[in-house]
Amino acid sequence: QRANIHMLGAAWAARFLKTRLFVEVNAPLSRERQKHPGLAWPNLARWSEHFLWRQASMILPVTEVLAQEVIEAGVPRDRVSVVANGVDPGRFRRQERDLAKIATGLQDRLILGFVGYVREWHGLEHVIDLLANDARLSKGHLVIVGDGPARPALTARAHRLGVSDRVFFTGVVARDDVAKIAATFDIALQPEVTPYASPLKLFEYMAMGHAIVAPDSANIREVLSHGEDALLFAPQNSWAFAEAVARLAEDPELRQALGAGAMANIEEKNRTWRAYARRMAALASAPHDAPMNEAMVSAADARPA
Repeated sequence: QRANIHMLGAAWAARFLKTRLFVEVNAPLSRERQKHPGLAWPNLARWSEHFLWRQASMILPVTEVLAQEVIEAGVPRDRVSVVANGVDPGRFRRQERDLAKIATGLQDRLILGFVGYVREWHGLEHVIDLLANDARLSKGHLVIVGDGPARPALTARAHRLGVSDRVFFTGVVARDDVAKIAATFDIALQPEVTPYASPLKLFEYMAMGHAIVAPDSANIREVLSHGEDALLFAPQNSWAFAEAVARLAEDPELRQALGAGAMANIEEKNRTWRAYARRMAALASAPHDAPMNEAMVSAADARPA
């Protein structure tokens, strides 16, 4: 089960059927939804979430940061196995850059890219400010593959700062078209991140061989290494973010090196959905009276893709 609040049917069914329950945890939802956009009965939501965690045979948080929250809620460490998100390398891979998929006249332009549902906490306003104010990005254009509630404010900001002709929203696109458009990126952006998340976009950027700029937070460091496969900047520091983007804008060789490092990271650490499935299969196929632990899933990780 993918964890959600007030969804306890699987826990009760597993107890009744005397079978195992594996629960994937992507966020502390009772806390997250209390902030965005609000939550009725927050104490009940927190109780139901923690009850599900404690009833599971194995909790599968997507980051070590999130694993610590699960453990603090009362789940024993030996029932927690971190399984980060992954990517399908066959769908997201380096491919020919076709700028016509965005607009005409971009052949000599630097493309800053973002993929995802556009929320106010993604920090894309900082990118628009850079386009307007940093001479080093005078040839920069921002391409946002997706849509969301923050789009009107971002569009208005771009218009107010005089860069609306350099900010492109694709809107919602077909899944198979995401990689085709993202292939146009010179620099792939994660301007801000929630501290416990495992952003899918990062793995897709990596598989496509993009140079990535992302916050230097604990959850991001579980995936990326500064100077090897990304440039990491001090979180919530707009100056540090601007410097990282500008550095890549001025150094195509560094962009190429980081992109190659990102692709190698995916391959060497087997960050794929197929590897994720093998970990689940290793846990599920163990004898019911055998303890489940990290050694079991580590052995599954060691198998070739």
